[in-house]
Amino acid sequence: SRAWRGKRVFTIRYSMRFTLGVTIVLMGALALALALTTGEYYRKQALDNQRAALVELTGLAVAERLRDLEERSRDLGLALQSEASFKRVIAGHPPRAIAVELQKQFQQYFVTANIINLDKLVMYGPDYRLIAGATAASAEPGEWSPGCGDAIAHAYPRRGVQRLHTVTGLCTSPRGTRYSVLMPIGGLRPTGYLEVVTDPVPALARVEEKLGFPAARLHGAVGSDDGLGVSDGGGEESGEEAVVPHGEGAEHVA
Repeated sequence: SRAWRGKRVFTIRYSMRFTLGVTIVLMGALALALALTTGEYYRKQALDNQRAALVELTGLAVAERLRDLEERSRDLGLALQSEASFKRVIAGHPPRAIAVELQKQFQQYFVTANIINLDKLVMYGPDYRLIAGATAASAEPGEWSPGCGDAIAHAYPRRGVQRLHTVTGLCTSPRGTRYSVLMPIGGLRPTGYLEVVTDPVPALARVEEKLGFPAARLHGAVGSDDGLGVSDGGGEESGEEAVVPHGEGAEHVA
């Protein structure tokens, strides 16, 4: 039209070199963004895999230490049952005398040599009724209490040959996390049960020596989830912890 005749239309034309340069820059920026994104993702995956491997390795080491602690506790219980003085007092069932015999075990080699850190010994009747108990400080009736209520609750429903099995497990107490070994007294016809309660922390502290780095600590606060907290070894960047399970449930039947 006449209105457009006197006007010039400016069209911006880019050279092939300029277009190619812009394309290369944009592709480089996208590649850099993709590299940063995938790099962070694979870094996180690597840390997660490292943490999972650490948890598994620590769990195996903890299980080995707990098995060793169970064997030591069972040895102490068997040694106690073989003593003539203990056989005499349980035959008559005088609770105070039984408590005194239990307390004597705190002066035995297993304890004085620090093979186990014995916390409490408790004796129950064949019906799991508490008869007597002792700690290193006291054998008085007012101090008698179950070592690990969860172990008794787990053992109580058992019948027949199951009552001959040893029940072990971690539990919490006012003094912290404890490891309980509940074993029968009297061979194939149990006349009662002996509970050996120990502090597992000294035994589990040696897990770090086995692994070669500081990896484990035990949560022992009452009312908290019981388990083994494992540092992920990620330094300051990662303050997370993983939990190593110690078996199915709180008890293990041997």
